[in-house]
Amino acid sequence: MADFEGSSAGGLECYSAIQDGSFRFACYGPANYKDGDKLYCIVHLPSENKRDDFKDAVRSKLNHNHLSSPGVYFPSGIGNFGEVTFTEKADFTRATFEEGAGFEDAHFEKEANFPTGPPLRGR
Repeated sequence: MADFEGSSAGGLECYSAIQDGSFRFACYGPANYKDGDKLYCIVHLPSENKRDDFKDAVRSKLNHNHLSSPGVYFPSGIGNFGEVTFTEKADFTRATFEEGAGFEDAHFEKEANFPTGPPLRGR
């Protein structure tokens, strides 16, 4: 599992963070994942083929109360946050939920931001 404290700022930089500096805070681990000629951290990698590493990253972010997720790509089957308590700001702006997102019974103790249009795909 990747180390939460590591970020792409310490090594190869995530393409999403380069394109939009506000995404840098959401990066997780080094930019070791390739899509075409671009490098991404695991959470920004726009791929369905990342489930295990992505689940580990989200679990670690939740355990550290750090689910700032602007620009994050949530693959199919990962996006159900029902019954999760978010103790810090939860930012899902410009995130892509490939199969939709579920926040039924989630509790937000601080500010929460969500996508306002596409890229919320699926059901």
